[in-house]
Amino acid sequence: MVKKVLSVDDDPMIRDLVKQILEAEGFIVESAENGQLGLCKLEQDGFNQDLALIVLDVSMPVMSGLELLTTLKERNLAPDVPVIMLTGEAKHEDMLKGYNLGADYYITKPFTRLQLKHGLELVISE
Repeated sequence: MVKKVLSVDDDPMIRDLVKQILEAEGFIVESAENGQLGLCKLEQDGFNQDLALIVLDVSMPVMSGLELLTTLKERNLAPDVPVIMLTGEAKHEDMLKGYNLGADYYITKPFTRLQLKHGLELVISE
């Protein structure tokens, strides 16, 4: 069974990089450029089927990754899907807030292929 990943980041280069790395690992990657568009995808009928991971940028226009994570938890959307947060600023308070909201792992930008693969291995159980 092929598993899906939702990657939400306002930077097209980051979205492309995440897509390349995760597709090389056998995932189908859907992308969104802000939290609101990511939420729309998650609310589509059947989208969450086979969803294995959500990768969220912390800082985005329209709806941030932390706001999207809060909404996911409040609405019980994809409740068992692990979330990796990407952040350009490793602020301790942002990371703590994300973990308290239910994030499973944080990766700071810029990141390497190995860092994302390691995060993937930590949060996804086969």
